[in-house]
Amino acid sequence: MDKFLGVKVVGIDGDWILVKIPRKRKIRRMVALEFDDGDAIILQGDKTILRIDLKKEVEGGYIARYNDKGEYFMYLSPIMGAKDVVVPKEFVEKVKEVMYRKGDLIGIMPSDVGPTRVFYGGGKTF
Repeated sequence: MDKFLGVKVVGIDGDWILVKIPRKRKIRRMVALEFDDGDAIILQGDKTILRIDLKKEVEGGYIARYNDKGEYFMYLSPIMGAKDVVVPKEFVEKVKEVMYRKGDLIGIMPSDVGPTRVFYGGGKTF
């Protein structure tokens, strides 16, 4: 385990969670998604990705994999520079309040036959 990552939710902007990451100048806009049938949370945003493992609770928080060099899933690999950190429980509780869950409406797309609703289908680790 590398360190405790003192991330904080500083606000909500529509579907975006505004997150302050220590030693980073800008506030990050991130979207939160339920993952692995509720066993994990993925936060993706401006050159940042964070996967919180809700099954791995430790004193003061949860174990998470974090990378601020890219926002795609491949950046969760240690080869791409991801680090294991601990995120505070208060942060996780605030994220749970606004994250997308399986079956949530995430948008409406135009199509030839009329508007098409788009739902979040959930994600799985293979």
